[in-house]
Amino acid sequence: MQRILAVIPLYNKEQTLDRTIKSVNSQTQSLDLLVVNDGSTDGSSTILESYKSNTFHVLTQKNAGVSAARNAGITYAIENDYTHVAFLDADDYWKPDHIKNISLLQASFPIAQVFATGYEILQFSKKPKKAVHTDLTLLDAQLLDNYFEYNYLNTILTSSNCCFDVRAFEIIGLFNTAYSHGEDTDLFIRAGIHCKIAFDPSSSVIIDRTSSNRSATKSIHQRKLFDLDAYEEQSQTVPGLKKYLDLNRFSLSLAYRLEYDIKNAAVFKQKLDMNNLSKKQIKLIDMSTTQLKALKRTQKILGKLGWYLRTGN
Repeated sequence: MQRILAVIPLYNKEQTLDRTIKSVNSQTQSLDLLVVNDGSTDGSSTILESYKSNTFHVLTQKNAGVSAARNAGITYAIENDYTHVAFLDADDYWKPDHIKNISLLQASFPIAQVFATGYEILQFSKKPKKAVHTDLTLLDAQLLDNYFEYNYLNTILTSSNCCFDVRAFEIIGLFNTAYSHGEDTDLFIRAGIHCKIAFDPSSSVIIDRTSSNRSATKSIHQRKLFDLDAYEEQSQTVPGLKKYLDLNRFSLSLAYRLEYDIKNAAVFKQKLDMNNLSKKQIKLIDMSTTQLKALKRTQKILGKLGWYLRTGN
């Protein structure tokens, strides 16, 4: 019998927490929910106290970071005989059929260890925009061959749209607590290398990038970045992985350039294969900081009008 546990890592998300919890409670298929309160100091704890049921659980720990919080959720799931863990960030929320769609994937693709659905991103406009994926020609649920080749625009897996068979963690390990940025990408790389991944392109998750206190708003110098080089050897044999790593290096190079850190920007640029970049990306990585900042402002303005400047292929 399958038992799914939703895990929400929580640190100071009082503005969005209630919406997130309600989206889990509104699922058309029942499941249990665990909120791991990672030392919140705002009103989040008060919101948690207003929820009481046999399917709602709270773990409270000293602030140790999102990876430690998610790992605590995984450990709780294993110790309490749950078969699957579905992740959801406290900024984001699920549509009512999300877990139903996940369960259909599990039934259709029993050999898979990871399951995910399409999602929408709320960022520049009032209405969320559906995430677009590379070379995803089938609109039906499917088992993904060569997982990384679908990730060159938006990632297939996010920290709010995926569900793991708990046995997968015996193969790929847990979230790396040494990282404060890209810790989810690091885990998803391991999943992409070692696991079968089933994906339903229909959208059942909203990623809210407008909410406050997101880790992405922090300066890159305040982050402990995940190690892309750790997968360089495997990238020689895993289809699409080398390009996926290089696109992450491209993004990090731009991030350092935007903060006038030319030295670190050059380090990431030198490690990537320029053949893995589009013509647009090559132009961007050669731009000055002043040019990049002007383009970033333009992208924000266009995004509010419903237009998006894409940097991928």
